[in-house]
Amino acid sequence: MQTEGMVFFERESLRARIEKRIEAFDRGYRQNIGLIGPEGTGKTTLLASIHRSLVSRPDFCVVYVRSTGLTLPQFCENWISGLLSGLLPQNAFEAVPSQDFFASLMPRIPRTLEKIRALRKLLRLEKNTQALKELFALSGTLGEETALKVLVMIDEFHGLAGLPASDPFGLLGREIMVQKNTLYLAASSCPAKAREIFHEKLSLLFGNFEMVDIPRFGFEEATGFLKLRLVNRRLSEAQTRFFIQMTDGSPLALELLCERLLGVFGPPAGDTFFLKSGETFSDGEVLEAFTNELFNERGRLYLLFAKRLEACERLAKDSAPYLR
Repeated sequence: MQTEGMVFFERESLRARIEKRIEAFDRGYRQNIGLIGPEGTGKTTLLASIHRSLVSRPDFCVVYVRSTGLTLPQFCENWISGLLSGLLPQNAFEAVPSQDFFASLMPRIPRTLEKIRALRKLLRLEKNTQALKELFALSGTLGEETALKVLVMIDEFHGLAGLPASDPFGLLGREIMVQKNTLYLAASSCPAKAREIFHEKLSLLFGNFEMVDIPRFGFEEATGFLKLRLVNRRLSEAQTRFFIQMTDGSPLALELLCERLLGVFGPPAGDTFFLKSGETFSDGEVLEAFTNELFNERGRLYLLFAKRLEACERLAKDSAPYLR
């Protein structure tokens, strides 16, 4: 889950590491990247930030696609839209090109568009494995036709396992090996599952994938984030430690609590206070913001945990042990 407008707290060493790989790719050396970290550590925000930094490059086509919560036809259409929107002069993150734009591309990428038509026919015939194979081949065809470097960002890439096709990772792996002008940047919020995929499903590619861990904030990073986010107000040292210990340095949880403190969304029903003016927060304001975000039914942290509990209830007919 990502909040709209969430401040991305730059981790200079991490960003520099990824930008170094992109620069090397531009010079002809390809090292695919796997971003692995718990939910809420800012992976999607990082992808969006990298996307913004590259959209003005005329020699790059940048593609973003998310692989969870979609049917196969939806996933394919999202991939196609992302690929073609990458040809727009200033394509937006998760942009959806118009039909007029599709039509205008015919003189430029006839082979790619013909493959898209064939892919859609395979989907209608429910030839899922063949359709997915053709989908993964599209970036290579587009790169050949346009002479562009293609950067494909696959968010929550472990979700490919849920597609109704035979060996999705094997299909993707074979295409990655032959697509020299396509760089893959895969992100996953399921570290154990992601590592298993890299070690077992994409074992032939393991040497060509650099796994980058994105942990929760350490104490210094979390302190810096809170100071940046609460620029006009400040927390005491004890309040700062309370927030960091209770969130375990989760960037998403810290962001939601900061927004609650700043009154971005206003107090939910049942709140008993409004923020006072001044430079510091009282302990009462901090505790009230925390309890309303976590325990009030309109709090977003409450909804996140409720969603996790719902997943536990689906694990077995008798879900009581899982809920405990």
